[in-house]
Amino acid sequence: MTHMIQNSNICWILMTVDSVIADPEDVKWAKKIADVFYERCAVGYVDISFPSNFDLFRNFTADGRTGWLIGKYPRAELIHSNYTSNNWTLVLILCRTCRIIIFRYNLYNIEYWGKSVPPLLLKEFPVQVIKGLVAEFYDLMMEDDLKIEAIFSYDDPKKDVIKGKLMQSGHTDLKWFK
Repeated sequence: MTHMIQNSNICWILMTVDSVIADPEDVKWAKKIADVFYERCAVGYVDISFPSNFDLFRNFTADGRTGWLIGKYPRAELIHSNYTSNNWTLVLILCRTCRIIIFRYNLYNIEYWGKSVPPLLLKEFPVQVIKGLVAEFYDLMMEDDLKIEAIFSYDDPKKDVIKGKLMQSGHTDLKWFK
């Protein structure tokens, strides 16, 4: 999932959830947020019940809460992809018969690639928070070509005709239609 987010130019809105102890309130908010950002930003859920997700997003799970909103700015890089970087930690795990080397990486500081909203703030001021995120991430930061990409990033057969016409016109670079 992080590879897909990292290589995407459009904005992303992520919400932390826990599938083991799924809070019905979190599920309700997750669906509302997905509806609001449909065809504006990609929407995803970070299931923190998976140890790797919990570890990668530990700054947003330190309080033990789910329901964090995490927004990735358009064209922002959130993970350093250089294996020799100081952001990578080499962990050596010894098994009975083999040695396994695992690469662990960290997110850049969110100030460089996005914004986070704690769950209590979202629950206290939901309309203001969501309107603010739409204004900042979509209205202000998304260029027209990225807005088109966001509309067509969802696989919808009803959009195939328009997608084909846009590709035939040649007036825009639609590399992401492939």
